[in-house]
Amino acid sequence: MFSNIMKVINTLKAIKSKFKDILSSTFDDDKLVEDLKTKIERIMNQLLGKASKSELSTKDADDFRMYYNHILSFDKHVRISSLNSRQVLEKSEEEIFKKVTSLRKDILAFGLDAIKVCNALIKMKFFAENLSMFDKTINSEIDEALKSYKEKQGSAGIVRLTVELEKTEVGARLINEHSCLSGEDWRKRREKMQKQDDLEYILERLTGDDVDKNVLRSRYTIFRSTYDNLVSINLNLFDKNADKEPDLEMLVTQTKYLVQTVIQTSKFVTWKSSFMDKIPELVAYVFAIWTLQKTEYYNTMRGIEAAKAYLLMPHVGQVIAIFRLLGIGYKKDSIIPLRNVSNSKTISNDLVNNLVEIGTGEGKSVVLAVTSCIFALTGVDVNCSCYSEVLSMRDKSDFAASIPRIVL
Repeated sequence: MFSNIMKVINTLKAIKSKFKDILSSTFDDDKLVEDLKTKIERIMNQLLGKASKSELSTKDADDFRMYYNHILSFDKHVRISSLNSRQVLEKSEEEIFKKVTSLRKDILAFGLDAIKVCNALIKMKFFAENLSMFDKTINSEIDEALKSYKEKQGSAGIVRLTVELEKTEVGARLINEHSCLSGEDWRKRREKMQKQDDLEYILERLTGDDVDKNVLRSRYTIFRSTYDNLVSINLNLFDKNADKEPDLEMLVTQTKYLVQTVIQTSKFVTWKSSFMDKIPELVAYVFAIWTLQKTEYYNTMRGIEAAKAYLLMPHVGQVIAIFRLLGIGYKKDSIIPLRNVSNSKTISNDLVNNLVEIGTGEGKSVVLAVTSCIFALTGVDVNCSCYSEVLSMRDKSDFAASIPRIVL
């Protein structure tokens, strides 16, 4: 907007200069600049007025964001010597971060009063969600506040916070988006899904076409044994005195070695029975890498009882769903060719189609990610779709460190 305004003013100035002896009357370009200056000064005052309020409502935040963006655009495209738009932007930002810093100090001062701490966190999150120009910095402040709070109050303090935060929508988003809280949330979800870690419970309730529960049972046993062994070995090798991730390069190499028996041509990728027999082991390797890549919750809980409850680990329902999607657990065995279409190796009708129902919060994204990884490792092009761009970006971020590492 301001870029176009300045172009118009400069063009009119050029016309006035060039044709001042021809045109009988000219416009007052100085007055145009003064009018613009007056309007900008009013917006600056409105911005600083909003920034200096002790608390901001949603409307205040909307107004602040609008005024801030106007002044930011003005600062980028317009130069009027008597207006210091940059100083106003910095002053407004300073006022906002005074509030954020004050809330961060309050969190530590409130100590064991979980309700007051949660209210302060929710206020900080309000600023992050409604003032998008500062969201990364404010979210970092929240992370640091939680880290300091945990150092002072311990894991028990974090547990109290999550209990209180999950009562509100904003609190739930805080739990989901900030790792210090997410670890406790993950542990609680694992407790709620204990039945889904019962193989017989899942198999008894599993329905579908040509289901061979004996095959699923035996394949899951192979998966579980391999997965537990890989995770246990690598956690034991993990330097427990250093805050760093395990070295997973050897595990990645071993994972890729498992797919060497897959036959690939220009038009087909064929999964023979010898490879199908290795799928439980391959799934175990992929899940082990995912678990060991996500040890931040485990790291922060080391030294407390049942620290492994904070590891991200697959439950039985997820693994059985992946097996069915990959053609395991059917009463009829067959060689599965994955055909090439339009120069892309994609799944043909020879691979049994499945509709897998997974409840809310039970890990659909993990099932999709690991299934996609298995296909990609064998040379198949994979596309995943989701109704929500927000969820897609969240999942992309969640798996960015593990899945590409295995496939590439």
